[in-house]
Amino acid sequence: MAIDSRPVLVIPAYNPTADVLAVFRDCMASGVFQAAVCVNDGSGDAYGDLFSHLGSIGVTILRHATNLGKGAALKTGFNHAACEYADAIGIVTADADGQHGPTDVIHVGQALMERPGNLVLGSRSFDGDIPFRSRFGNAITRRVMQVLAGITASDTQTGLRGIPSKLVPTLLRLSTRGYDFELDMLVAARENHFPISEVRIETIYIDHNKSSHFRPIRDSIAIYFVLLRHSANSIATAIIDYIVFAVAIGFGLPLLAAITVARLMAGVFNFAVGRTLVFRSTAPVMMEAIKYSMLVVVMMLTAYFGIYYLSTYVGVPLLLAKLLVELAVFILGFAVQRVFVFQGAAQSADKTP
Repeated sequence: MAIDSRPVLVIPAYNPTADVLAVFRDCMASGVFQAAVCVNDGSGDAYGDLFSHLGSIGVTILRHATNLGKGAALKTGFNHAACEYADAIGIVTADADGQHGPTDVIHVGQALMERPGNLVLGSRSFDGDIPFRSRFGNAITRRVMQVLAGITASDTQTGLRGIPSKLVPTLLRLSTRGYDFELDMLVAARENHFPISEVRIETIYIDHNKSSHFRPIRDSIAIYFVLLRHSANSIATAIIDYIVFAVAIGFGLPLLAAITVARLMAGVFNFAVGRTLVFRSTAPVMMEAIKYSMLVVVMMLTAYFGIYYLSTYVGVPLLLAKLLVELAVFILGFAVQRVFVFQGAAQSADKTP
């Protein structure tokens, strides 16, 4: 019996638009997908006929008794696909609000079959008449992801993705349940060394995206909390550095000596945790240790001159000057670690038209 390795289409749906019918119908007719799954994430009774129609054309309908969030719905679909279609090379996800046309969904499915080990993103262009909240949100998240997580992708919030089957078990164990799950997915792919590819898709916003259930404030906070959690090493390092510095100054050590002692103790912690847990680098440890030491010296001198200037010439209290300078160099230091020190973990998206 021939093995069917084609991907499975999974679409989470909370009060979906009728456009989802055409997406499922055309994608199933394309022959690219071996099965299609729609997860009803607690939609109202008014949408019963739509889900019944989907079921009648061969779509498997999974149902949540109440709205659990997009991430939870995706994981329900992932688990079903992994259990019922174990030979599939992966899963393609799309949104149910009309933002993803069937042609683009099929294109992403084909890209996943060509690169079954990659996380494939269907990336939109944010030029032209794009709702401000979508343009602004993506621009901010893109830059923050690049600096804090080392992931370079033009559309970090796209719901159209091709997910390799070997990444699915890791995604099922993620705790996130809402829109933050999709950002968590990118970080999980980077941490587990799955390359990220992008394919260009059409940018569709119907009625200025009024059908979207994204809540700008609440969901944005959840999304950025994912990055904060994955930046815990840098935050812990900063706390250690500041405490040791304050104690050293309290014991009467000169400024440069206090900075040196603090940076040495915090640096050992940062390097060990950063290499093994944050960047998960596989490059030779000795070479990375040398490059990290060079970075520590440069950042230490930068901090010294900054603190000295603020405390001596501007009149800022010493501990406050330390805090201000360290905040200023925090992002720079993290970015340099990603690009220069832990190169074995570098992750950037390949782009195809």
